[in-house]
Amino acid sequence: MAKKNTIPFWLAVAITAIVFLPLTMFLGKYNIPLWVSFIVWAEFFAFGANVKDAGKLILPAFPAGAIICGLGWSLSFALQPILPATGGLWAYWIGFGLFVAILVKIMDFVPVFQKGSLAYFNGMTMCIAVLFTGSFPPLTESAVLSPLVAALWTIIAGLFGLFLGWFNMAITFPREA
Repeated sequence: MAKKNTIPFWLAVAITAIVFLPLTMFLGKYNIPLWVSFIVWAEFFAFGANVKDAGKLILPAFPAGAIICGLGWSLSFALQPILPATGGLWAYWIGFGLFVAILVKIMDFVPVFQKGSLAYFNGMTMCIAVLFTGSFPPLTESAVLSPLVAALWTIIAGLFGLFLGWFNMAITFPREA
């Protein structure tokens, strides 16, 4: 049987966007980078607009991409002191480059990373963005550990994005047409 929304979808999207805006504005050093959440919210719709289908892909793939990225940048920052002074470029090429290769190679063995490649690569790119914009709490002063904190914060924001997708659909209050 067909469903009809009680609240129009366009209004539900606007409500979702503004209701959670304070989480990126008023939590101080613990602000949630909602732009990461919004990316995963869009993935939610790309993967079927329901938690069951989207969650099967986002829940394993997005965090894995962020963790692998964080490990790559941790290695990059660990290598900086022992490589020639090139502004970190060699360290980045080796550390991050190695982990990008690993990230892609893992896809050969993990089908959910293939099917959920959008979330997998967004986990990586959002981790880079969170790291280099400093959009994570300063839980450590270690340059080597900071990428792991950024990865964790990326994952938290991403999981919140999955919630936003669910919330967005829930507040349309679908009913039998």
